[in-house]
Amino acid sequence: MRSGLSTTRFQWTQLYALTFLHFVIDTFPGTIAAILPAVRIHFSLSLTRSVSLITICYISSNIFQILLGHVRSHKKKPLLLTIGIALAPAICFIVFVPVFKGAYWLLASAMFITGFGVAVTHPESLRVLHNLKRIPSALGTAIFLNGGFLGFSAGAFFGASLVQAFGLAGLCLMILPALICVALIYIFHIKLAVEKPEKIHTGVKETYSFWLLFVMSVPVTLTTTILLALLPTALAEMEFKLAYGGLPAAMLGIGAITGSFFWANIARKFGQLNCAFISEALAFPLLIVYLMLIKNPWAVILLLPIGFCSGAGYTLLVSMARHSRNLVLGQRMGLIVGGAWGIAAVILVLIGPLAEKFGSISVLNFTPAGYAAAAIIGFAAVIRNRRSN
Repeated sequence: MRSGLSTTRFQWTQLYALTFLHFVIDTFPGTIAAILPAVRIHFSLSLTRSVSLITICYISSNIFQILLGHVRSHKKKPLLLTIGIALAPAICFIVFVPVFKGAYWLLASAMFITGFGVAVTHPESLRVLHNLKRIPSALGTAIFLNGGFLGFSAGAFFGASLVQAFGLAGLCLMILPALICVALIYIFHIKLAVEKPEKIHTGVKETYSFWLLFVMSVPVTLTTTILLALLPTALAEMEFKLAYGGLPAAMLGIGAITGSFFWANIARKFGQLNCAFISEALAFPLLIVYLMLIKNPWAVILLLPIGFCSGAGYTLLVSMARHSRNLVLGQRMGLIVGGAWGIAAVILVLIGPLAEKFGSISVLNFTPAGYAAAAIIGFAAVIRNRRSN
């Protein structure tokens, strides 16, 4: 590679390209829950089967991150990243699925392929991020993850809007940005970090056990997954329009984006783990208030501060996991992203029947407990560390 490509300026350019790629990839799984009411009506699916489509995509998109997180650990070319971009838009082709008795299995196959495509991109994307040594860890991680938050949110809003305007055929318009992403990989010389026996980065002040960070992340991802999966259906049951059902994901994503930058800067002074548990603690009462006021159209705005806190807390956990103890980089990234969200997706299998039996709102009322659990785990770890020091 010619001289100058590893400069700070070029690494920032690579980060922006990588963030755009993350944005595009995550639009596809973000679309599913938002268009679910339309898919459910078009194919005459029960709520349990409809929610299972979300579950299939979420499990596929996360479990394979764990299985493939350490694959090609000594390779620099982003082969799986390219393959994932090609597979992720599979959801856009459900318009070609005929309405017949076995349609569910074709829909499930599309969800699985989309999930697999998303899964193979994330570990390699995070290895690319780790290769950008001149960008501060917390800030670089916040920017990259925010691309995913924004993409997931945009997928929900624009996917619902396209389906509302053009039917399921509108989803095909979402394929075009994926083609751009393939070109960006080669234009900006995207390369993976080669995994080696690791030393703690000199710029990192805090190092924790990976397993602490992982356990703390699971209740956060579980709560967020249930919110994203059930809110569009719950709002449709309240007779809100389909496009409105895409707003919760958009509000959570926008809030997470702004919050990540705010908390990343605060964390430089007060510590990442301190800020992670405080942000999740703040999300707990905010979510309770939102659920109390959910029937009011303006209440969706309350999801902005919820995302501002909960999404930022998770971003800090991923940042700490990059330089934590235990396992190697690819495995840590596969678990903190794929594992945490994958566990949430598996639990979502049980949520569908419960929502159908007791109602979506009844299930949603339990979700604040996840943010509270993460805050308690983080607070206990901070106290234990202070006593040991």
